[in-house]
Amino acid sequence: MFGRMNFMLIKNKILKSLLMIVLIYAISIVYRGFDYYSDLKKQVNIFEKDTQIDINGFFTPLGFCIDQKCKKIDHLFMEKDENNIFYTNYTKYKSNISNDSQVYYPINQAFISFAYYKQYQTTANEESKKIFLANSDWFVNNLDQNNCWSTDLQIKNGPRGRWCSALAQGLGLSILSRAYSITDDNKYIETMNKAIKAFYKDSNSSICQQTKYGYFFEEYPKKSNSIHVLNGYMFSLIGLMEYNKIAKSKETERLLDEMLTTLDNIVSQYDFNGVWSFYSLDKVSNISNHFRLAAPNYHKLHMILSKKISKEYPSLKNLKKVSKSFEESFTDGYFGYFLSMVYVLYKDYVWLGKLHE
Repeated sequence: MFGRMNFMLIKNKILKSLLMIVLIYAISIVYRGFDYYSDLKKQVNIFEKDTQIDINGFFTPLGFCIDQKCKKIDHLFMEKDENNIFYTNYTKYKSNISNDSQVYYPINQAFISFAYYKQYQTTANEESKKIFLANSDWFVNNLDQNNCWSTDLQIKNGPRGRWCSALAQGLGLSILSRAYSITDDNKYIETMNKAIKAFYKDSNSSICQQTKYGYFFEEYPKKSNSIHVLNGYMFSLIGLMEYNKIAKSKETERLLDEMLTTLDNIVSQYDFNGVWSFYSLDKVSNISNHFRLAAPNYHKLHMILSKKISKEYPSLKNLKKVSKSFEESFTDGYFGYFLSMVYVLYKDYVWLGKLHE
């Protein structure tokens, strides 16, 4: 009898302890989710004052910048080799979509290069310029036979083998446009003139694919069931826009007009009842792709990119309407706070999954 009472007391203590742990974890989810979303809002407030537009009219994503003038840069999972070229160390990055590897991934190389370009602009630091141009030269030297900055990074449920991304192409054009603007070196123009061909419908790159809304530039092109990622499409359009500020090509202008019409036709499909946005139009909807809902940082990107493009092309009425919806849901709605808590919980789930691999 006495032993049974002791067992019950111990059992109750364990249950109370477990409940306390669950309660503390739940509070941490609420706190981290609120802090994460508040930080995203703070970033938008800071960077929108700067408008992210430089003296040449280029749009500069500042994801790696800690402050408005990019005097401090958070390298996160990026590392430099002996030639100042950035590579992604995925062994430091717990992700549910990328395999663990160290790879020269042009998308991440471009994003961190934007930060060094911004740093050079605001501080005139020659070392920042040197690093930016070293990575710009990597883009010059690594265009493949299909005029692509391709990668062999294997992404779960993504393209196989070496593949070309519309996002990489657009960002590459943006990087080389900036390199040309501060050097006047024709090698950057010559490389861009080749890279632009990957966007053509008859290109072997496979990034320009037909949809019922018009041709679409695919961030993750596959032979079938490409998922139509919105931010990758808009970044590729901005890359074309920035390239054409320099090239002033009629052919590129026609291509842009066609693809902007597609954007105006398709963008409302990404509006989730005015409260949020979809990351893609993937036919599959489950926990691994967040049921297609954009993670809060991607929703922020949708708002910024759609606003940028609609300002440059005010005739795109659907885009202007949806862009306003994205902005209102980001700044005024409470769904973002809830989704940020879910996002933090999901990231914990991914991290735990990585620990057990």
